[in-house]
Amino acid sequence: MADFGTDLSVFPDLSWTIKSGLDNLAEAAARCLITPPGSLFYAPEYRLDLKQFLNREITPETLFEIEVRATNALEADPRILSAEVSASQPQLNQLDLDIVVQAEAGPFSLVVRISDLSVEVLRA
Repeated sequence: MADFGTDLSVFPDLSWTIKSGLDNLAEAAARCLITPPGSLFYAPEYRLDLKQFLNREITPETLFEIEVRATNALEADPRILSAEVSASQPQLNQLDLDIVVQAEAGPFSLVVRISDLSVEVLRA
């Protein structure tokens, strides 16, 4: 079985809960999508801040850009073999991403909701 690491949980807020396995990988995937590039000294190129797309109307072309950039960011993680991202904007200050990740242990789905107030991770 694949080892997806162990880390402290950050969702819904930074807590001292330990996550490991697929739960840890799911949280790492969400963090990857909301961390500004360059903010991590040990991996300056490995992040994407999707919060930059909030508070503005998003066109179909922008949704496609979000999907491509999110897929590329997720696939930069060596634990992720491939990712499929579908993005939507249900309301002005919110982005929803339906993600299917292919990992060594098989595929798993998660939904990431990004708003100006919070980031929610739901694993389907």
